[in-house]
Amino acid sequence: MLEVDLLGVFYAMKHQIPQMERQFKATGKGGAIVNIASAADLSGAPKLSVYAAAKHGVIGLTRSAAVEYATKGLRINAICPAHTRTAMVDSFVRTSGAPEAEALAELTRGVPMKRVAEVD
Repeated sequence: MLEVDLLGVFYAMKHQIPQMERQFKATGKGGAIVNIASAADLSGAPKLSVYAAAKHGVIGLTRSAAVEYATKGLRINAICPAHTRTAMVDSFVRTSGAPEAEALAELTRGVPMKRVAEVD
């Protein structure tokens, strides 16, 4: 989980930033990186502590890089979606022991739209 969710973002930025810096020097046009974090890094995630830690790392990486590269024409931000219908969420629903509707209702208790997001 750390390798994909945190180090994946790190390695992507490691290669994106130098290219964007070169573009900014050559054209004067900046660039933008949007990282995907999670609502779990803002409030914690019971039974998903490693996931929450990885996504919290994405926030720290994003904030630090945003400050470091702002004067070099780069905007670096993160979005923090709530639960999204992925294999991880489906696994949670299956192993919760509750009917699917109840498990999803529990996941979306604090979500204004009262639903999980869909990947597409």
